[in-house]
Amino acid sequence: MINIKELKEIFDIEDLEGRRISVENNAIPIIEQIASSFLNMIQNPILNRCTIKSGFDVSVKKAWAVLQQSSIQDENTVINYLNIEFNFSEDSLNINMNSEFYRFAEGLAKNKGEFSQDSKKNFDEMLNQLKEQQNINICGFINDERIMLNIETFKAYLEEYYPREKKRKPVLIFGNQSAIDDSMAEQEILKVIQNVWNDLSPIRNYIISDQEKRDKVINLISLLKDHTGKTKIKSLFGYEYDVDFQIPKRKKGISEESFEQDVFLYSNNQKIYRCTIKYVLYFAKEPHGMIQLKYGNKDVLNNHITELLSEDVCRYYIYGNFRDSRQNIELALESNNFNKDEKAYYIGTYSNIKQNFTESIEEIKINMVKAALLIADGKGIIKLLKKPSLDSTIVENIENDNEDEMVSDYSDLSMKFKDIYWAIEQSPYVFEKSIIRDFHLNLTCLTNKEKNTAKHFVILNGISGTGKTKICSLYANAVYGIDLESKDNKYLQIIPVKPDWTDSTDLFGYYNNRDKKYIKTDFLDMILRAEKEREKPHFVVLDEMNLARVEYYLSDYLSAVESGKEVTLHNEEQLKDGIPRKISIPLNFYLIGTVNTDETTYSISDKVLDRAFVMTFTEVDFKTYWAKEENENLKQQLSEEFLWIQGIHEILKEKGLHFGYRSLGEMLYKMYGNLQLGEDGMSRTEAFDSVITEKVLPKVRGDAGIESTLVELGEYLKNNCGFKENSKTLVHLARMRQELETYGTTQFWH
Repeated sequence: MINIKELKEIFDIEDLEGRRISVENNAIPIIEQIASSFLNMIQNPILNRCTIKSGFDVSVKKAWAVLQQSSIQDENTVINYLNIEFNFSEDSLNINMNSEFYRFAEGLAKNKGEFSQDSKKNFDEMLNQLKEQQNINICGFINDERIMLNIETFKAYLEEYYPREKKRKPVLIFGNQSAIDDSMAEQEILKVIQNVWNDLSPIRNYIISDQEKRDKVINLISLLKDHTGKTKIKSLFGYEYDVDFQIPKRKKGISEESFEQDVFLYSNNQKIYRCTIKYVLYFAKEPHGMIQLKYGNKDVLNNHITELLSEDVCRYYIYGNFRDSRQNIELALESNNFNKDEKAYYIGTYSNIKQNFTESIEEIKINMVKAALLIADGKGIIKLLKKPSLDSTIVENIENDNEDEMVSDYSDLSMKFKDIYWAIEQSPYVFEKSIIRDFHLNLTCLTNKEKNTAKHFVILNGISGTGKTKICSLYANAVYGIDLESKDNKYLQIIPVKPDWTDSTDLFGYYNNRDKKYIKTDFLDMILRAEKEREKPHFVVLDEMNLARVEYYLSDYLSAVESGKEVTLHNEEQLKDGIPRKISIPLNFYLIGTVNTDETTYSISDKVLDRAFVMTFTEVDFKTYWAKEENENLKQQLSEEFLWIQGIHEILKEKGLHFGYRSLGEMLYKMYGNLQLGEDGMSRTEAFDSVITEKVLPKVRGDAGIESTLVELGEYLKNNCGFKENSKTLVHLARMRQELETYGTTQFWH
């Protein structure tokens, strides 16, 4: 017999750390044994490689064991076959299986290929079989909300979240709930589990079938992405190129999983193009494999690869309008890969029997790159040289500055909001579409090329760690189509403002009479470069711009932008270093300032505010941050602490004392590092106490108006997080409340 009452009492232990230890040592082994007994009882071949993963959440009195199995092709892809969960707060046994949304998307897809039609057939069969089951409940789970469904509403619910603009996709949960008594025989529990297992067979069979297809896609993509290194294009428009395939990087977001591989094209040892091949394992509307190729932010091709899996042997074509690329007869002579109507380019032949290409992978990938180059050239995205031209350059717009990163002309860059938003959305950083859109409009809306005037000045205000500086670098890198994490964008300069800045020389530099030379600044360098390269946008970020009085050091810049007049730099007739006597602010110069508001900074005058768009960063979306966190081990081990941090954040937010993404990430990773220390580490409660004292409390300050916040925070930590009166955080809170009573004001520092 299993003493359910005793297990329930474990979750009522008052001491939080003791409760955790008791659950882990006494409750979890019993639940794992039930899961193991079930596996032995059913002896199902599909579970031969199945493992048992257990967990618990003492705050809601739940403990569970999950039967799960990794894909043969990809250990990061896991099927959760069954979740056995005891909910001691509701006295229930929940038996269910869950699935990500994308597994069902193929059943809704509009593709007409044989591969997709087979998925639609399986999807419809699953729905028909579920109609015969009366004991299975269906639930959609998204944004911490559960929506109960039935067979009739299930498909409509999937279709509601199917459109691509629906970024967040629900998790689907299928199962049933049973009441539990104070004492139950193990066989009785196993019988309940088996009944639900049998009822779940339509869902399980559909997901197994889906995984088999996914494994085929993963194998095909792995063949392509795993090929790296240097090779050659022997002839393209009569020219030879070196090609370097970089090591791919895995990207996993809320609604997409893919690998991205940079490919560099060289001519005469000079890098002239960088493109990115994106191997998509799934995203919302294309759950079974695509290959995308981009130059910068511009799509060159989107190619479905699932149709290669529909027959024993398939010829692989990339389709596009190549005719515009054929500007001389050389292409006709060399391109025997074209079909008769010149709208498809032959890449190679794939054998589903051998699960490999007939040709070498190197040849396949070279053909892919050639096809993409031809399409890009035809669209005008890039410009390749064609014989018999005698031009010594390969691309008309390559700079001769020996930079190793090639960027195309501004006319080929993307200042389109759609492209910029798409790029930023792929990053692990959390920015709402409305924020990116507002930032984009504020930067670009005041340009009048006919009158040769522009005002590109935005101030970003908000608490530390909300991404004010990060959105600037993401935006600039997105414009130039380079890695969003890159720090090598020569068209972006982040300048930390210093408290001793008092006049415009701190931005524009000055002439040193003693040394007879001009002392330049990074700010001036960017203006001079923008003047020289007028077709390319140049971005300058004045970080923490109000550490000094903005109206003092920025006055000459504001006057020049407002009046259109030049800024005088010096009065010398001629300088050897080429600094002009006067400069104007180019139309392609964008200025952004970040502002923190605390006692170490100055307020900004109306003169400055009237000439800028001011955006305030106060909202933070911790749920989306958590969903984008790529460290799955961290998420599994610190899920409870994350909920506590959210609770603390909500309490502090009411008085504007909350914190941002930076503080959240640093707290999580310190606690995660502590767990890696094992026996040498702090207890979980001690670690949480430590990060709250070090990362949250130092920013808490105010007058009598925050007393209720301090009280609420202390009660929350005691009731939810297991803090004792002698914990560091509660000791500080008690002292701060005493200071409020005595002095009417308080802060962490004393």
